Amino acid sequence: MKTLIIGTGNKTTDRLWELVNARTGVSMEDYFERRNLIYGNREKAREAADQIVLEVFGTDRTILLLGDFVRQAFNLRPMLIHPVKMVGCTWRQIPYPSVYNKWYNEPANVALVELLMEDLYKGARQCV
Repeated sequence: MKTLIIGTGNKTTDRLWELVNARTGVSMEDYFERRNLIYGNREKAREAADQIVLEVFGTDRTILLLGDFVRQAFNLRPMLIHPVKMVGCTWRQIPYPSVYNKWYNEPANVALVELLMEDLYKGARQCV
């Protein structure tokens, strides 16, 4: 089953694809499904997050949340990279993968996310 990636817009797709492609050589569409929450409106983002939780409940799916806004909409505490088990799914988090996010200026941070994306790719590939 494809890993579900939840962000707030399509502008991060290129950056995230770079992180996937760096270690795997594949495109995101092959092994990842992408959804967006409504950015800037916490109430609507929370409603959208609740709907997604109902949809994925008990599916044993892996969900990757991009950035603090999305993480907060799902009411999860910060847990960089580490998996969190909730509602029968595995939830992962990374900082918002924007070219403006200085966290990604550190090569060690980029390598960490590349490793996570490779791991998620391998997990999705086993289910295909």
